[in-house]
Amino acid sequence: ILSLSVGSSTISENAMSPIQQLSNQCLSKDERDAYISLLERRMQHEPLQYIIGKWDFHFLTGLKIKKPMLCPRPETEELVELVLAEVGNLLRDWKEKRKMRILDVGCGTGAIGIAIAN
Repeated sequence: ILSLSVGSSTISENAMSPIQQLSNQCLSKDERDAYISLLERRMQHEPLQYIIGKWDFHFLTGLKIKKPMLCPRPETEELVELVLAEVGNLLRDWKEKRKMRILDVGCGTGAIGIAIAN
């Protein structure tokens, strides 16, 4: 949330945390106001995905997330892995090369379908 309030929505694994980066500097009034606003939204139990407006899922980065979409969850990534394994098994067992169609009903963000198609 602090990163977002100072204009960055992502932090690389090798980067310092926003707290470390900002430890020797003060937030501007606009940054402080943005930070407080984002914290208030989170304190109202708004999902972080809605606050940030995007989320990484499976091997996809930056999927757009907004209300009223359901937020992609880690458990759903496990489901995608199971489906991909089953699809791989089916394709191996088929004698001839065929196309496979998978239906993602009520797809919301489309994260499941995009991850499987990817």
